[in-house]
Amino acid sequence: MIQIARGIANDAITDGVATRFIVIDADVGNDPELVTFYSKNGFKRNERYSAKKNKRTLSMRLDILLD
Repeated sequence: MIQIARGIANDAITDGVATRFIVIDADVGNDPELVTFYSKNGFKRNERYSAKKNKRTLSMRLDILLD
C-alpha cells in the first residue's frame, strides 16, 4: 500500500501537482506495533500533533522527495 501511495504521489508530481508528503494516522489504540512498522518504512512522527488529546491515533509523515 505504501508503494501504491508513492506511485500515485509521483504521478501527481509528473502532472504538475505539488506533492511532498504522505501523511497517515496510525491507529495505535488498535495495534501499538504500527509505529514500528511505519518507522521502518521511513515515516516520522508529526511532533506538532503528538500532544493531542486523542491518544488512539498517531500522526506520521513520509517525505517522498528524500529518496
